[in-house]
Amino acid sequence: MKAEQIREILYNTPFDELKFGKYEDHVREDRKFHLRFEMSGFDYEGKLGATEINTNILLLFAKHGIFNGFEFLVLKFWKGTPTIYYLKKGSNRTYIEEGLSGYTTCEIIEKIYHLQK
Repeated sequence: MKAEQIREILYNTPFDELKFGKYEDHVREDRKFHLRFEMSGFDYEGKLGATEINTNILLLFAKHGIFNGFEFLVLKFWKGTPTIYYLKKGSNRTYIEEGLSGYTTCEIIEKIYHLQK
């Protein structure tokens, strides 16, 4: 998937397509311009946490095949630094860990699609 297509999805997806529930107003206010990952990595009590926000954004791309080339794929954030853990289908290796420091939401998603090749 190309960066332009990813941006189109991030900028034009209605918030009601995502499963933010009672936190929708918080997410909508915090992400006025487009959907983006919560890169703090923290889950706050009483608020929608980073894990749920980030999972919902990745799941938005599931129908576009983002998970197709992987046995498993985990995206974690720690203090603003994203790290991806993955294992490609048919690989005889253990999982691969790759830091994505400095990447934007769009670039992270684009990188995941690129890793499938």
